[in-house]
Amino acid sequence: IQPAMTNDVMNIFYTYLPDLYGWTRTQIGLALTIASLVSIPCNFLLATMVIKFSPRTITAGTIIGCGICTIIMVHTSALPVFITAFVISYQCCKGMVLGGLSACTNWYITTRGRILGIVTMACPISSAVFTNGVTRMIMATGNFAGVFTGIGIGIIILGLITAPILTAAPEPYGLQPDGIERSEAELAALKAGEEESAGWPLKRLFTTKETYLLMIGWACMFTIMTGFMSIFIPRMLELNVPMPMALNFLSIASII
Repeated sequence: IQPAMTNDVMNIFYTYLPDLYGWTRTQIGLALTIASLVSIPCNFLLATMVIKFSPRTITAGTIIGCGICTIIMVHTSALPVFITAFVISYQCCKGMVLGGLSACTNWYITTRGRILGIVTMACPISSAVFTNGVTRMIMATGNFAGVFTGIGIGIIILGLITAPILTAAPEPYGLQPDGIERSEAELAALKAGEEESAGWPLKRLFTTKETYLLMIGWACMFTIMTGFMSIFIPRMLELNVPMPMALNFLSIASII
């Protein structure tokens, strides 16, 4: 949901909203710009809320919030309402990712890197499937709002399903991290390592070069995602590339 409803969806909005409401791409893109700026402080707030209220609460709540905002976005002809709904939806998408990743780090310790790598494969898969599939549904039905209303309802239902089944940690269910039975001493050593890494103060965090390398890496990745992938379809159409071919190109590029 997160990559689909933050970046990939812009391909569809740039393509259909100018004809529906007369908005320019600059006006539509303003929603993404504001949402990205708001997410800078909001990410800190959401991360704190995940710790305080549990990944289950934040993940389920933000999924439902994203679904509601999706329905609002496609049923309003008022640009300020659209921008506001998109900004809120964008933060909800960030929240659901933080909650889900937090749960993953509790369930997996020694295999954490591998698991997170598998989980994040959903991003390119979503990009390959979402824009192509949703655009073809709109082309087939001729109903932009109807298709996105269905998506919004589906997201809300997913949030309601997620609420009772998402578990923040394995221990309350008599299970062990990584699915491995460990002695009390081994578990204590693992937890001690986690507590040590979690005890880093902000000052130490921002004086470590790895922090800035991660920031640069994420910045480069999202520059490509938001600056290139989100405008790919409209640009192809400007070059007179047929829509089906442009959609297939986007899917192939996302997988690669």
